[in-house]
Amino acid sequence: MRTLTRAVLAYNAFRKSIQDPAESIAPIGTVASGYSEKGPFRCDRCMHMTVYNTCHHPVVCNDPQVPKNRGAGEMGGAIVKPDACCTYFRNA
Repeated sequence: MRTLTRAVLAYNAFRKSIQDPAESIAPIGTVASGYSEKGPFRCDRCMHMTVYNTCHHPVVCNDPQVPKNRGAGEMGGAIVKPDACCTYFRNA
């Protein structure tokens, strides 16, 4: 009986170790702009980011899942982290 239990546990561990192919290519980030803090690019190297850690790309600014800087009026923008990225990255 112990051998069977060990075999079942080993099989279940093996099944968990195999990733679902669809999961490995699933998009990351928000739905609208793809903003993510896990991205391959960096906001601090993008032409849309300012020195105040805000992004002024229109899609990122209108993404409801990205925090906004409303206190600065017209110069607001989306609050982004330097090591994050989105779909609209452009080298500065």
